[in-house]
Amino acid sequence: MLCRCGCGEDAGTYSLSNTRDRVTRGEPKRFLAGHHQKTRDPGHVVDLQTGCWNWTGHMTPKGYTAVVFYMGRRVSAYVRSYLRSGATIPDGCELDHLCRNPKCVNPSHLEPVIHAVNMRRSPVVTKLTAEAVDRIREYAAEGIHSDAIAETFGITRTHVDYIVKRKVWR
Repeated sequence: MLCRCGCGEDAGTYSLSNTRDRVTRGEPKRFLAGHHQKTRDPGHVVDLQTGCWNWTGHMTPKGYTAVVFYMGRRVSAYVRSYLRSGATIPDGCELDHLCRNPKCVNPSHLEPVIHAVNMRRSPVVTKLTAEAVDRIREYAAEGIHSDAIAETFGITRTHVDYIVKRKVWR
């Protein structure tokens, strides 16, 4: 009996019996080695409008690509794609999706940046712009109280103090 792998090639038969895997000698194989759906890299689909390579595998609850293995390390699929392209990620940096699509694994849509820059670019997390931070520092230099500044910008007094002391937004 001929059994074909999902890729279309003849999968062959088992040469030895194995009770642990419940296979018998001569029984047809379902997949070629490395082609089993649970271990095979799901890959990506190219979006022709945006140029994004959308990951087709498992996603995290926040919509990012799942963890995969690369060179013995656990990394996100977009990190693996970036490293496979021959690029490196400098120490202290992380990858930012320039296309703002967390499913994208296109290396040309990824840029290594420090965490603070990545957070500033995020439209969801960032409440402040660089101009707003400059105004906060100006108001503080004029002697306006942190509580009033915080209320004006919709942030906490502690956040205002951190901005003024340059602990954040350096």
